[in-house]
Amino acid sequence: MGDCYERNGFNFSTSKVAYYTVCVNEAMKKSVQSVFTCRDLTEDLWPMVMKYDRQVYPTLDRERILRAWFCAEGSRAMVAFRGNQVVGYGSIHEKPHQEYSLKNVFADDESVVEAILRELFKEVPEGRLAHFEKDEGKPMPKYLEHSVSRFDFTGIRMYNKYPLETIGDKMWLTSAAIL
Repeated sequence: MGDCYERNGFNFSTSKVAYYTVCVNEAMKKSVQSVFTCRDLTEDLWPMVMKYDRQVYPTLDRERILRAWFCAEGSRAMVAFRGNQVVGYGSIHEKPHQEYSLKNVFADDESVVEAILRELFKEVPEGRLAHFEKDEGKPMPKYLEHSVSRFDFTGIRMYNKYPLETIGDKMWLTSAAIL
């Protein structure tokens, strides 16, 4: 299908993602010792979050869309620090039917992902489902491996407006509408 678009002059880039669901359980909410400090995203942290986001999207200012996602009713965003340095961020929002969705969990490494997710899941009642997307090229974070209740499906996301420059090493869990 991509060849057809290309022959007709449409520029595009794609990424392959897999959609997963986890059932939040007691072990996922348990506090553990961590070298990271996690804080709820507040106005004073936005400049640092945007600086970190530029490490993933160096040519795109995503502040407006991130504010729309992270500040919406039913959303919670978390920022992870090592000392005074931002090492990741992520968000969760409540969906209809008492389900949740993880969005944009970006982190320096898998241990930061775990710290962020533990904090985000603390306020989610046990037994609730949380949905997320993971780039197929990225390994499943070990923290989630044993909790994934099902693999829903895979998809190819196609972007046809203009090519986006991304640096994917910090992208762990993504969202369908990355812009």
